[in-house]
Amino acid sequence: MADQQLEDLQLSRTQIETAADFHESYASFVLDRPGAGLDDDARAYDARVDAASALRMAGQWALLIDPRRAIDLLRRSALLWQQLGYGYGSFLLAAFSPRELNRRKLLSELAQLARPYSPDLGQPEEQRPLPEPMLHPQQQAYLLLAATGISRQIDLPTSILNRYVDRSPHRRGTAPVGALGTPVAGVLGYREKLPGPGGRGDRCPRGPRLGRPGVGLCRGD
Repeated sequence: MADQQLEDLQLSRTQIETAADFHESYASFVLDRPGAGLDDDARAYDARVDAASALRMAGQWALLIDPRRAIDLLRRSALLWQQLGYGYGSFLLAAFSPRELNRRKLLSELAQLARPYSPDLGQPEEQRPLPEPMLHPQQQAYLLLAATGISRQIDLPTSILNRYVDRSPHRRGTAPVGALGTPVAGVLGYREKLPGPGGRGDRCPRGPRLGRPGVGLCRGD
């Protein structure tokens, strides 16, 4: 971002660097604290959630002046979120480090989400239960957007994505997604407008019809 733009935001490079440094240092601090025993296991989980959030904040600040640092910070945040079982981790990885997404794990989670609406998928021979965070529609929406965005790169069967979107009750859901609290139905609707095999781009042309839902998603409409 140019200095004039920073000035318009009433920000200086020093302020931004300080904010990014603070959040990154805080993440390192909470991750380095030792823990042992059952009580500390719970605290260790909380610490990783805290660190993942702090790294995301650091990455957001760094995006203003240092994209390379921002990508590294957001990648580290994504890996922590993914280890904790959050679809948000896959969402960040798809944006900043798609090569690190595990295709097999992604496909397994998508199949589990779609199976209630697609009995013909059958039961896999071996399957881990969905992580607890993935039971929330918000995290399912993040996973769906991640899979849609990189479906071409990892040769992901789009039939599973389409079945979930077409038959999931979340198509009319109001559970909030993201900091703006966008209803999950809006996220799933935006996914249908994305071009390419991961979305339904063949149903609508690029341009205004794709742009309008994207703007609405950003605004929280």
